[in-house]
Amino acid sequence: MDRIQPSLRESLETLVEQESELGKLTVVTILGTSDLLDLRLTEKKSPLERFLFSVQWTREALRAFQFPVVVWVTESIAAKLANQAPDFWSWRGGVFEFFKPIDPRTRSHDIVIPELPQAVASEPLADVAELQQQIDELKQLEPNSPLLGSLYHTLGQTYFERVQRGLSNTPETDVKLAISSLQEAAQQYEQANRKSSSAFSLSWMGYIRKQIGDWNRAEANLQRALQLYKEVEDRAGMASSWGVLGDIENVRGNWDEAERLYRQSLKLREELGDRAGMATSWGSLGNIERNRGNWDEAERLFRQSLKLREELGDRAGMASSWASLGDIERKRGNWDEAERLYRQSLKLREELGDRAGMASSWASLGDIERNRGNWDEAERLYRQSLKLREELGDRAGMASSWGVLGNIERNRGNWDEAERLFRQCLQVEEELGDRAGMASSWGVLGNIERSRGNWDDAERLYRQSLQLREELGDRAGMASSWASLGDIERNRGNWDEAERLFRQSLKLREELGDRAGMATSWASLGDIERNRGNWDEAERLFRQSLKLREELGDRAGMATSWGVLGDIERNRGNWDDAERLYQQSLQLREELGDRAGMASSWGVLGDIERNRGNWDDAERLYQQSLQLREELGDRAGMATSWGCLGENELGRGNLNKAEELLTQALERMQELGMTWGIAETNYDLAQLYRQRNNLTLAQTHYETARHLLNQLGAKKDLERIETEWADFGFGG
Repeated sequence: MDRIQPSLRESLETLVEQESELGKLTVVTILGTSDLLDLRLTEKKSPLERFLFSVQWTREALRAFQFPVVVWVTESIAAKLANQAPDFWSWRGGVFEFFKPIDPRTRSHDIVIPELPQAVASEPLADVAELQQQIDELKQLEPNSPLLGSLYHTLGQTYFERVQRGLSNTPETDVKLAISSLQEAAQQYEQANRKSSSAFSLSWMGYIRKQIGDWNRAEANLQRALQLYKEVEDRAGMASSWGVLGDIENVRGNWDEAERLYRQSLKLREELGDRAGMATSWGSLGNIERNRGNWDEAERLFRQSLKLREELGDRAGMASSWASLGDIERKRGNWDEAERLYRQSLKLREELGDRAGMASSWASLGDIERNRGNWDEAERLYRQSLKLREELGDRAGMASSWGVLGNIERNRGNWDEAERLFRQCLQVEEELGDRAGMASSWGVLGNIERSRGNWDDAERLYRQSLQLREELGDRAGMASSWASLGDIERNRGNWDEAERLFRQSLKLREELGDRAGMATSWASLGDIERNRGNWDEAERLFRQSLKLREELGDRAGMATSWGVLGDIERNRGNWDDAERLYQQSLQLREELGDRAGMASSWGVLGDIERNRGNWDDAERLYQQSLQLREELGDRAGMATSWGCLGENELGRGNLNKAEELLTQALERMQELGMTWGIAETNYDLAQLYRQRNNLTLAQTHYETARHLLNQLGAKKDLERIETEWADFGFGG
């Protein structure tokens, strides 16, 4: 069979010309179909597509050959013949299956299950109705046909790819049909004692279930596949199964168990001499160390993987390794170096035509710009990524893009738009059955309600997220949910309950070895002690957090730690020390290009000058913060800055200017639903009207503030204003 222009008719005509004595007693065997590439390159049709087209549309000419013909094909090509050349297929006299036992001394190919199947818009999907009809007809004619397993497997993959491409009107149903079809394929293969093929279908079932967050059933499928691979001594299949099982433990947060499985897979790949598999294993182990916050060790493993991929000439793998190294630098706060690595990865993906990889790279570059506070540029990159994912039909990627665009709007204070995007993301996750994604989306929707000051709604969403994470066994997610619930109790002033939740989160993070998470937990516990007025204990916890962040090289985290240590000194009245720490935080944020952080630092430096009575310097710093927040489009931050400027004018005694600024802040806060800020600004206005001796209006604003703080459950803030108001000579 000619590999470039494959034609069964032409091959037989050539044979007849060369062998004129061919007769009915002759059996002609056709070889070479397994070498036909299914790649189009610059042609309109691939060699395999030409072959399928040829046998379908020149079949009548085959009647001229008066001898039996045996065409040797692979299992996948047989399925394509049945699907794409049905008339030719209907002429078959029989289907015979041949296979040889696997030699355990040689390695077979790894099962190829991509991390996420990427739909290609130019490649048509098989018709599920036609596939089902072929299955039904084949079961009537040959109920034990060896092709039934292949057809069921193709049907299952087709159902799932329809969902991935967004072509399904009933995605939840189609995912179930994909799984049931693959289950039937596995059973057909097992009945025919084709254990390796059965393992392949089971592995695909496990992959789909892993994608939709059904980790327990995914694990069961993969364990069964592993057992079959062991029975046929398919060591490469065993290594691959251990790797995917490691992925499941990784997403569950069982990082020690994931590491054990990855190392088991790596050991077997080393014995097989599977260098590409070894590079994959080192990358997976790097992900574990990244999760633990061991960024130096993660970098070492990613570089080890990269080196081998460079030796193999695996350019797609190299692009992936550079992206992983970029993630490490982003975690460290080295955003310029992270950007360089992401762009290096992007360039190679563009050369390869890896559109899914390009979409991922643009999203990572968007993360860098978001970290820098360049939200407009981040949005542009996220939308560029989203557009390509829409073209690819990558619905899971589209959901991810809507989520990060939601984060941009949340940063800007556009909480209604953020909520819309997060709910759009959630809807796709629900359609795909992505339970882990659903848990994450409920968590970020809880963050929106917390920003609005709707703490009861936030708690409800956090608990909804927590419940699903507990069902999934997602320990890292559970730790995050407990921390979020702790934030709610802290906002309410329930510091004992907040501490309990933060410590519950910390304990699990310590068990996981999540060092970055531990640093966050210690900082949260420090906030509790600061609120209680235990400033020495708060400082100890903040410094413990800072020390770990310094060890991790987490520069953004270090800047945050210096800021909260500055808050401690401000609470103590040590304004010089507070200023020094705030300036230290500001300097690092300027180096990082963290514009949102810089705006925050100028704001707290303004508070220092206001406390000192340096009204002009305070105003200058508040205006500097406000200007940057306006550039960022940070509406919540702008409202905060107007409130600070209003308090500054109140301190100066410029009551008219203070009223104008505080009213402006209040209107924006009401628009955004910033309940806590609304309460505080009402209390500022109550003090303003008290100074004007407009006691009725003063009491009205005070009662509004008091009602809102009571509604929020902010006990300590409520106690503070009640005490101060009583000291002014008013009743509570």
